[in-house]
Amino acid sequence: MSHKFIAAIAATAVAISMMGANPSFAGNRDRDKALLGLAGIVMLGVAISEASKNDRRYAHQPQRAQPVKPRPLPQNLRKKMLPRECLRTVNTRGQSTRFLGRGCLQNKYRWVGQLPRACSVKLWTNRGQRFGYAPACLRQHGYRLNG
Repeated sequence: MSHKFIAAIAATAVAISMMGANPSFAGNRDRDKALLGLAGIVMLGVAISEASKNDRRYAHQPQRAQPVKPRPLPQNLRKKMLPRECLRTVNTRGQSTRFLGRGCLQNKYRWVGQLPRACSVKLWTNRGQRFGYAPACLRQHGYRLNG
């Protein structure tokens, strides 16, 4: 039921009961005090009803969606993501060879010391020896290139 309806019924019941109970010693002044008290109770009931109605109005407003920030990957997954910018292609003996440069990885990848040694390669180019890691071998050990 509506709060206003219940408040009106209660106020009416209190008013009727007070008018019916008219003691012989009560004067006009006592009756005025009683009606004034009744009016105060009714006003308090209406104020409480309005306050609860306002609370309900604001409680049901839809919340704005907050922008979702992606959570960082767990450390065990971050270890398996290698920087793509370290992937190099060099010509060795007339063919192209791809590898992840060791110097680049040392600068851009925190866990170089934990890479599998079986994947390390030494390449001879026209600019001298190059050291790095074979991408296919790292892929077999669970490593991926990011980006």
